[in-house]
Amino acid sequence: MSKKQARSAASYENEEMALALVPAVLVACGFTSVSVRRRGQVKLIDAITATGQALCFWLKQGWTGEQRFCAVQFGLFGGEDDKDIPDERFLQFVDTRVTRVKGLGATHALFIHMADELIQNWVALKIDDVSVAYHRQMAGWPQRARNTKSATLWFEDERTVEGADCVQTVIEVEISLAALAAGPNTSGDQAEGDAADAGPASKKVTTEVERRIRQAAFRQRLGSYYGWRCAVSGTTIKAALEAAHLPGKNWRFDNRTSDGILLRADLHRMLDAGIARIDSGRFILEVTARVGDYARLHESPIDLVATADK
Repeated sequence: MSKKQARSAASYENEEMALALVPAVLVACGFTSVSVRRRGQVKLIDAITATGQALCFWLKQGWTGEQRFCAVQFGLFGGEDDKDIPDERFLQFVDTRVTRVKGLGATHALFIHMADELIQNWVALKIDDVSVAYHRQMAGWPQRARNTKSATLWFEDERTVEGADCVQTVIEVEISLAALAAGPNTSGDQAEGDAADAGPASKKVTTEVERRIRQAAFRQRLGSYYGWRCAVSGTTIKAALEAAHLPGKNWRFDNRTSDGILLRADLHRMLDAGIARIDSGRFILEVTARVGDYARLHESPIDLVATADK
């Protein structure tokens, strides 16, 4: 079941959503200047801590779904019987992958578990500790670490099944994102961070993190649907667009494409400030805001036509 989930079409379709959500998590935890870059199949997330330190996360998406367990896979051996492959080859394979991403600038790894287009859990490690945790899982739980022919590192398992305790090898080296974002304290030691942000079974998704995740997911959903075009100004600069809920909609429950529109960031702020409103399918500006370039946008019709229908 798990491997099928990892290789399903839905899992691959989730990749763009994951790349949209991870920056929201990092910002909620205290990072700034968060950006995504790709190097082939490797996904990297650059971020700056409160003390100005530049960090780079190797992003690995675990199995997608509502199950209470998750793991990341590093590759699949083919053309050989599982029993003929020595443990050492699995270990070398993971070590090689870690060395490669370090060469691309990765200082840490970030594993995420997604379900229903939202991040349910995450684990952050120093990049070298990926190998440390995998070696320990291979030593104590080889069947899980080998996962037939796939080098697999388990980072979440809340079930009462044999081998579920293998995730302890990850918990032992896990780092709080809040602590990383805070940076080292005056003594040179890493800040302790929030105790609620430790361990894969803990509640990491606070209200603020949930709000940012849902908003990022809503924006990605609207962008894909409307072709990354402002519903009022027609602006198509992706970085300038934000997701805005239509009147009467709530961020916790109303996050379908019919619940919102894409707006240029300044127009969204005007909406939130109450100097603009949406009325009868039009963008209405208060008299004091009908100046300069904004004047032409008063009473503009809201474009709610999906890209596929244009």
